[in-house]
Amino acid sequence: MKNGRISFVVFIYIPVFLWLSNTVSAQNLIPQLNFRSNWNLHSHAVSDYPYNSLWGWTSSSGHEYAIMGSLDSIYFFDVTNPLKIKLCDAWAGKFNNCINREFKTYKNYCYAVADHVGCSLQIFDLSFLPDSVHKVYDNDTLSSGAHSLFIDGDRLYLTWNKRAYGPKPNPDIPLTVLSLKNPVSPVYLADLVAPLGGNGLPQFEYVHDCFARNDTVYCCCAGAGLYIYNYQNPISPVLLQAITSYNGNQPGYNHSCWLNPDGNMLVFTDETPVPVELYDVSDLKITPNQPTLRQICTFGSNDSFGSIGHNAYFKGKYIYMAYYEDGVVIFDMSDSTKVHEITSYDTYPQNATRSYGNPVGRGCWNIYPYFPSGNIIASDTRNGLFVLGIDSVSAINSNYINDNSLDIKILNNPFTNDIKLAENANSPQKVNICLYDMLGKKLYSSDYYFAPGDNTINIPGDFIPNGAVILTAATNNSSFTRKLVKVGEHQ
Repeated sequence: MKNGRISFVVFIYIPVFLWLSNTVSAQNLIPQLNFRSNWNLHSHAVSDYPYNSLWGWTSSSGHEYAIMGSLDSIYFFDVTNPLKIKLCDAWAGKFNNCINREFKTYKNYCYAVADHVGCSLQIFDLSFLPDSVHKVYDNDTLSSGAHSLFIDGDRLYLTWNKRAYGPKPNPDIPLTVLSLKNPVSPVYLADLVAPLGGNGLPQFEYVHDCFARNDTVYCCCAGAGLYIYNYQNPISPVLLQAITSYNGNQPGYNHSCWLNPDGNMLVFTDETPVPVELYDVSDLKITPNQPTLRQICTFGSNDSFGSIGHNAYFKGKYIYMAYYEDGVVIFDMSDSTKVHEITSYDTYPQNATRSYGNPVGRGCWNIYPYFPSGNIIASDTRNGLFVLGIDSVSAINSNYINDNSLDIKILNNPFTNDIKLAENANSPQKVNICLYDMLGKKLYSSDYYFAPGDNTINIPGDFIPNGAVILTAATNNSSFTRKLVKVGEHQ
């Protein structure tokens, strides 16, 4: 009998093991964001949200640094060891209660602006890190407040610039361009003057943010849309094209944009709960004087429920985004006509699932995905600096199910009671969802019928014992397998 029992156990377990092994091997490897470390030691008496934007810099020795702003200061961190954030230095801003600071780096210098009357342009020498940071310029002549900045070659672009002093004092300039031929002594070149519309008024009041490459500048102009300029001659820039009609013939609040490495695609956000736009801008290289710009697709994470995308960046076949109340979200654009979410990390757990509506600016402000190590840094206005690692895992361990017609996100994995799913369908869909235990026993099966658009699913899970279970989702055209974990009091 003893030998018979052993044979029986082997007979039952081997087929199940083979089923799971074959399922895993058939899955692709996808990125998975994992927490590495967090720094949240700033205290400010007037706000629970003391932090704002950030940027990154890699030294010639390969050390990786994070630069993050707060209401009153600029912090410089060594994040080379992602498990141990080291604060290297901190410098005060000229104004000590500024909710918006922005940074970019050029050579071994960090350029910092702040959007508040009475601020300045600051330049910091980073070459002494990790020991210290030296401030080498702090002056309000060229800028006494700017919303953002961008560096292309040896030019520095300041958006929504204010200039109380210096050349042509002006309280509200759409865009100012400076020369950085001497990196520690910027020189004024020109201001952008918005073109006039048919009513004789400027077509836009200010540039909220911008992206520049090879003298082509993509200007995000809030409610007016996105304007693209040839800036070869900064004194007389040439308007190439404007994108003023989208999102139902109206932009939201055109906030920021980024160009992919080959210059063919532009992604831009609107800082409102609307989809993110992906545009084909390749015609700018072919017929730059009269380019045809084409929308490729829209995409997003919970935008129909009120989630707001803030900043987006291209890296490889992925788009990395800072979503205020959803944290860091990565999208796969292997098929640029169907960009889909594949992984995320919530830096702002203070909001309930899909319970949005906090004032704009709460949560993940910015990310930086360009370190050689592959680590990602993110700033959260309440929770500070995050260092995240990106690992490849089999799709069976992913919380996302995607194909051309189906997009399902598992909202709570691990789960304690019900399993919550969010689904988006391009067309009416029938999906069969099953749950199995790890021996292959079917625990649950039901058909779900989805209308086009966003849907939610609650799968009862109170009868499931603690531990791992396998979820399958099958349509007429495809099937998927995902691993979930039940945690809680149930035995």
